Amino acid sequence: SNVKSIKKGAFFNCSALETLTLSNDLQYATKEAFYGCEKLAYTESENALYLGDESNATLLLVSPKTLNETECNVSASTKIIADSAFVNCKYLEALTLSDSIIGINGTAFTGCDALKYNENENGLYLGSEANPYLVLIKLDVKSVEDFSVNEKAKIIVDNAFIGCPSIKDISFAGTAD
Repeated sequence: SNVKSIKKGAFFNCSALETLTLSNDLQYATKEAFYGCEKLAYTESENALYLGDESNATLLLVSPKTLNETECNVSASTKIIADSAFVNCKYLEALTLSDSIIGINGTAFTGCDALKYNENENGLYLGSEANPYLVLIKLDVKSVEDFSVNEKAKIIVDNAFIGCPSIKDISFAGTAD
């Protein structure tokens, strides 16, 4: 009940596993933890597959329904998007997040070349209609030296600044940090 992390291979090839109840304390998971779990019952909503518990069946977004999805609206009760969740979803153009998101793990959007981001001062963000700058995904320009994170951003993904060798100063909500 207190599990906070589910790493790669945790349930690898557990082909008989049918149900899994996740802790509301979960902070990290990767879709690679569930490879080979052919019988695992996911909750399906808005072109995505989720795991959760009795009170929140869409706690963890594990993956899109298929790699061919062009859009996905993340459930309003989702807290975590798994590491590698949308890897290589090359047709995914639109993703709408909910303010309930508290974490997007690792490389969730690697290979999503068609995904349209919300741009703000060289930052590429994903979000909702109410807050298009909820999550900073990455910088648009590798030569940026000074970057100010949009004041509406709540989450910065793990690899947001990878490949930005020129960055010297990052400020958050108007204060240099």
